[in-house]
Amino acid sequence: MKKLTLVPLGGLCNRLRALLSARSLVDHDDELRVCVVWDVNRDCAARYDELFEDHFTPTGQFVFSKSRWFDAPAVWRHNLRLPALCRSFVYSAQQADFHSDWAAVECLAHFEKWRRVYISTGLQLCQTPPEVWRGLRPVSPLRADRRAVPAHGRAHRGGTYSANRQREKSKCEFAASFRTGNACGDSGESCSLFLSGH
Repeated sequence: MKKLTLVPLGGLCNRLRALLSARSLVDHDDELRVCVVWDVNRDCAARYDELFEDHFTPTGQFVFSKSRWFDAPAVWRHNLRLPALCRSFVYSAQQADFHSDWAAVECLAHFEKWRRVYISTGLQLCQTPPEVWRGLRPVSPLRADRRAVPAHGRAHRGGTYSANRQREKSKCEFAASFRTGNACGDSGESCSLFLSGH
C-alpha cells in the first residue's frame, strides 16, 4: 500500500482511534502517504487542528482534507453506492468499518497487494502504542483554559462519558502533559483527560 485515504467516523474518540492507528502504520512504512478526510458534522463538530497541535503533517506523510461527495463513507447503504462505485476507479480496495488487533507490520502486510486503499472507520486499524496517544497535545487555547482541569493539588483527572450503541460506557484515555500551560497550576503536574466515544 502506497496511499491510504482514511475517513475517520463517529465522535472524537472514535476518530482518534482510527487516526492514531494510521500514525502507527506510517511509523513502520516510510513510503506510505495518508490522506485524512476529517468531516465536521454533528458527531464531531470541530476540525482536528482546532483541538490538537498538528504533529502529523510536518512529516510530509499526512494530509488533512475536507470531506467531499466522493469521500462519503463506504457503508454500502443504498444511497451511498454511487460514491463507492466512482471510487472503485481510483482505489484498489475499499473497506467499511475496518478494524483489527494486528500489529502495524501485520496490517501493512494485509494491504500490501493494493496500491491505493480507502478506509472509512471509527475503529483502530492496528494496535496503537501508548506513546502515540501520549503524543497528542491540545492546542494552546485549550491548554490555557483553567476551567478545563482544576488548578490545585496533585495530578488530576477529568472527563466525559457517553453511552455507545451497545449502551456500555466507553472511555478513551490519552495523557496530555500541560507542563507549559497553567491548566494544572504552576506546579507542572501532568493531567489525564478522558474523551467520550460513540
